[in-house]
This record gives sequence, structure tokens and C-alpha cells, in this order.
Amino acid sequence: AAASSVMPYTWALLCLLILFFFVHSMYLSQIALFLSARFSWHGHPFGARELGGVFAYAGFINIIVQGLLITRANQFASDRITVVAAFACMGAGFSGIAVVGKVGLLAVCLTLIILGTIFIRTTLTAELSRSVPLDRQGIIMGFNQSLMSGANIVAPLLSGALLDHRLYTAWAFA
Repeated sequence: AAASSVMPYTWALLCLLILFFFVHSMYLSQIALFLSARFSWHGHPFGARELGGVFAYAGFINIIVQGLLITRANQFASDRITVVAAFACMGAGFSGIAVVGKVGLLAVCLTLIILGTIFIRTTLTAELSRSVPLDRQGIIMGFNQSLMSGANIVAPLLSGALLDHRLYTAWAFA
């Protein structure tokens, strides 16, 4: 009965979220292997220190965006435009890391991925909670968490298989 009372718009949001969760889980689960296989810093492959720097940079960008940009972006663009722009941003970033070979360009691509990730997660989650009646929010948010868990199981397996076969470009485009 709960599923039948969920509006088509809510299902569309859940589909976008599962797509996001899948892509994000592929990214997080294998970015270290991807970077160490494709990039070097001062003559050695990306290692724990460089990856730590990447995640620290992501955290810094997250603080700036969450603290300063999210509310301002909502003043200038609808949630729909924000989500489309964020997916485009992530897509450009992933396409970029598929083809770039320089660390400076990698930083630009990672910035695009990080920005897209922050805007998608925040905007879609807020929109999902607003798309259902108050008495259904717990059910939908729980279902949303289940979708994320499913993506966290399946995506690393696919991601690992792609990188195991040295399909680095395919991984980035996937």
C-alpha cells in the first residue's frame, strides 16, 4: 500500500538517486586503484599520501559548497536545473579523468566530480523528502538508504572487475 501511494515524481527521484549512488560507489571504491594506475606525483604512482590529499581536498570543497554555495544556488536555479547541472558536472569530470594525463588537469576534473556529487546528494535528498507526505517520509528515506546499500554492494564489484582488466577509461566513463 505504501508503494502505491508514492507519486511518479518520487519514483523518478529514487531512480536518479540509485544512479547517483551507483556511480558514486564505483568512484569511491576504486579511485585509489585508478589514480595509482594512471597518475604519478614526483615520479612515483599515486599512493596513500596523494589519495589522502585528494580526500582532504574533497572535504575542503564540501565545506565551502555546503557553507556558502548550496543556499545561494537554490536562489538562482530550481532543483531540477541544479540536478541536471550537477550530473553534467560529474559527467564532465569523469570524462575528463578518462582522458587526461596531467595532475593539474586531474585536479580540475576531480573538482567537477566533487561539486556534482555535493549538489546531487543534497538537492535530490531534500527534494525526495519534500515529494512525499510527512507520514511517508520515513518509509521513503529508509527505501532510499536500502538503494544506497544495494549500490554499495554491486558497484564496487563491477568497478573492481573493470580495473582488474585494466579498463581504466571504461571505468571512468561508467
